Amino acid sequence: CDLLVDAAKILQTRFPQVEIDVLGDGPELDSLRRIAQSYELSNITFHGFVSTEQKGLLLRRASIGVAPYRYTDTNFSQFADPGKIKDYLASGLPIVLTAVPPIHRAVTGRSCGIVVSESSQELADAIESILTDYQKWAYMARNSFEYATEFTWTRVLSPLQWTVDEVK
Repeated sequence: CDLLVDAAKILQTRFPQVEIDVLGDGPELDSLRRIAQSYELSNITFHGFVSTEQKGLLLRRASIGVAPYRYTDTNFSQFADPGKIKDYLASGLPIVLTAVPPIHRAVTGRSCGIVVSESSQELADAIESILTDYQKWAYMARNSFEYATEFTWTRVLSPLQWTVDEVK
């Protein structure tokens, strides 16, 4: 999302050591790369599609998971449960996201992260607030990991108690 690229520009001036990894491929990728290049950003790497193994390695070295969705009538994330947020939770990462996917309520309600408006300045400020406060980071990281334990297969599927024959 362009919000993250704009926030990367702000963060590069405040924290030149901060590295931003963008995982995934999509229709915006080339445009985002061009914007980052025009800003002369040295702190952002666009990985494109990554395997599950590569994603795991990158998330293990991360400090924060960022999910800046924009609200549009055609953005299905407003009705979905994006997998990347579950990946961030399972990795024990504090999360900074916009209020587009419904899970944003649980992320804030469980103190796993910060919900921001669709503002690159607010996004950068939220990232900074977590990176510069170890106690806040550790609290949110622990809460993220604890919340993620609710999404194991046995916990999600055990209430269903049905058999294949019942589905037919």
